[in-house]
Amino acid sequence: MKIETNSRKSITLDLTFFLLLTGITISNAITHDKKAYGKLFEEVSNPRNKADLTLFVQNMYQLIIDGQTKVIEELQIAKAKLDNAINNLKQLDLKDKDMVEVLFVLIQGHLYNEVNEYITDIELRKHLNISYPKLKQINQYLIAKKLIVQIKKKPSIHILSSEFQERLESFS
Repeated sequence: MKIETNSRKSITLDLTFFLLLTGITISNAITHDKKAYGKLFEEVSNPRNKADLTLFVQNMYQLIIDGQTKVIEELQIAKAKLDNAINNLKQLDLKDKDMVEVLFVLIQGHLYNEVNEYITDIELRKHLNISYPKLKQINQYLIAKKLIVQIKKKPSIHILSSEFQERLESFS
């Protein structure tokens, strides 16, 4: 990241961005290691430490480093999955641009959905700016090719078929 020093505003924005990322990192680190985080505060509040924060700061710094390392690893895995998904999508050789976009949105939903919330066909139509008949035609084609399945009728929701999910998950 390039830090511009010719204006106070750009430094503030860069610092804000850094603090946001650090906050996300700390939050992630706390989630993964609540015990260590709690222990840091236990130790610093001990009267025998005589308000010496050196160890606290060092350990908090290490927690941030560990959190950033974990975030980087997770992003690398997510990127590898996305690259694999794009390769799979290209191999399908779909000629219709809208069809590729529909399938790509569903692939992203599969890869990054951790709470089983799915995009409805209505939301998909609005997001991709395609008509109902066009989306219906695309869905029918993708179902026939065993790439997607309908899991709900009202509102209509489609997800990747288990066969296509397995294909996406098989990457090195």
